[in-house]
Formats: sequence, C-alpha cells, structure tokens
Amino acid sequence: MRLTGLLYRRGYVIESLSVEPDSCQGHVQVTAVVTSQAAPRQLLSHVAKLVDVVKVEDRCMGG
Repeated sequence: MRLTGLLYRRGYVIESLSVEPDSCQGHVQVTAVVTSQAAPRQLLSHVAKLVDVVKVEDRCMGG
C-alpha cells in the first residue's frame, strides 16, 4: 500500500491502521493513527499528493 510506504519513508510510526468501505461505490476509507515530531499539516500535504486520494483531513483530538 502506498500510504504505509510513504509513512515509513517519512519516519512516521503507525500506531493503528483501518480500512473500510466508503459510502461512494469503489472508494475505501483509510484511517491511520501515527506519531511523529513533524507538523501534521506536512503529513497531510504528503498524503494528499498520492494518486487517487479524494480527501485528507486531520482528526486529531487536540486540533
């Protein structure tokens, strides 16, 4: 999976990863819980550049 490769190469630690069908046919929703010293917006920018990504959002409890 390209997402896990991206996270690994950028030094993020994957704490949790879940994949489930989305309401749009042919799409899946991927939820990743990661830890890193990098800014969250940097990770969101990297993930948004992946091909076939429809939407990226930060669902962090603190912001």
